[in-house]
This record gives sequence, C-alpha cells and structure tokens, in this order.
Amino acid sequence: WCAVCHGLNGMSGGATPDLRLSAAAVFDRYPDIVLEGKYLSQGMPDFKKWLKASDVDAIRAFILKRRSELTAKN
Repeated sequence: WCAVCHGLNGMSGGATPDLRLSAAAVFDRYPDIVLEGKYLSQGMPDFKKWLKASDVDAIRAFILKRRSELTAKN
C-alpha cells in the first residue's frame, strides 16, 4: 500500500513525504495515522479495513530500518 504514494522503500518521488525523513514523534503516531486517518485532511487515507496493528508495527519497523540505513550512509 505505502509504495503507491510514498515510493519504494519509503523513498518519495517528491509529491508525498519521504517516510524515512519523518520527525521522530511521527513514528509513535503510526497507528493513528495509518489506521485511524489522522492525516486524512492532508490526503493520507486510513487503512483500517485492510491492515491490523501488527501490520502497522511491521511497517514502522521497516521504515525505521530504512531510516537507519540512510543515516548510516551520511
């Protein structure tokens, strides 16, 4: 689901945020954002029909891993 808007591996093409560069506090709000539609007014749909909390945890872990790889390169 994420790659459609946020690009492969969470790297945006510019139209949507690069998830790896999110503020640290955003990662704690993933359940509200992804499942509950906290950013619906900004164009981010909710995915509670398709994803469970454990899926959101896995997405969060993946993006945090990608973030650490990005920072390790710099």
